[in-house]
Amino acid sequence: MKRVDAWATVASVGYQTATVVCAILGKTLICITFSVLYVFANELFPTEIRNVGVGTASMSARLSSMAASFAGGPLVGLSAAVPILASVYGVIRQEAASPPPHP
Repeated sequence: MKRVDAWATVASVGYQTATVVCAILGKTLICITFSVLYVFANELFPTEIRNVGVGTASMSARLSSMAASFAGGPLVGLSAAVPILASVYGVIRQEAASPPPHP
């Protein structure tokens, strides 16, 4: 007869619960983000090109989400500092590309 370790069973159930909670939380935050981005995209573009701007933003978001699943696999083994450095680079690059404010 096989002996079942009670603590291992409790730990596996706790791990499964934590995984489900994180997945639900992530999906909720993604839905909130897309809702907020649609509202901001409407306000960002002028009336004449609002339809094209929101459509292009939505298309690029969907294509990026599909590409992220392929790009994520090789990056799993890298350090946690890589996404942080990429985010900092994106912010710096965006600041360098934006025009100066009008006086």
